[in-house]
Amino acid sequence: MSCLTVALHQDQPVPLQLRFALPLGQTLVLFGPSASGKTTVLRSLAGLYTPRQAQIAFGESSWTDTERGHRLPPQQRPLGMVFQDDALFPHLSALQHLLLVLPASADRQQAALDLLAALQLTHRQAARPAQLSGGERKRLGLARALARLQALPAGLLLLDEPFSALDRDLKHSLYELLKQWRSRLQLTLVLVTHDLQEAFALADQMLLMHQGQCLQLGSPAALKAAPVSDKVARWLDLSF
Repeated sequence: MSCLTVALHQDQPVPLQLRFALPLGQTLVLFGPSASGKTTVLRSLAGLYTPRQAQIAFGESSWTDTERGHRLPPQQRPLGMVFQDDALFPHLSALQHLLLVLPASADRQQAALDLLAALQLTHRQAARPAQLSGGERKRLGLARALARLQALPAGLLLLDEPFSALDRDLKHSLYELLKQWRSRLQLTLVLVTHDLQEAFALADQMLLMHQGQCLQLGSPAALKAAPVSDKVARWLDLSF
């Protein structure tokens, strides 16, 4: 079975002692307290950060191997990322953000409009980031990542708390949308969240992190059925 395989090790500045494998096509949720290394893992997958010792492979493709001095540049990795701070261009409209990353084709404009409609942003297509609400910026970041992945089927989507500024009803509609796009583009997802119900709703696998280490990895059902420690049980709102 093809997998995303990850081994990250360093003592500082952010401690990491982490190893896992995720079957391609599944969703992994990184869950844990602040400063546990979750965003550092995402940045390592994206190629924006390289730990002291790192091996990252996506299927048969090696992305990072510090032992061999190998690091595939971020722009050559088949991935899209939704950043915690949005990372939008202040001078571009919502529509222009999508046109920038969509592959050139006769229907590129329509593809961008369809994505804006799916993210409930049609009425904001001419707006620049400063004119958007926090929730609208989050949705635009997701639309941009999905637009890039349309040209990179079976790629990796990284999401750093993508739904934190959204109300409950919109969150749930976007959960379903994300599942549809995962199926349509055969995506693998790695998502950071502090929302336990969100993790349960989206995860095939959950990796519970603390101080750069994995406390437990498994499906939500497996974790709830057999938490390995008191701490894990508390995080999952279980009696233990």
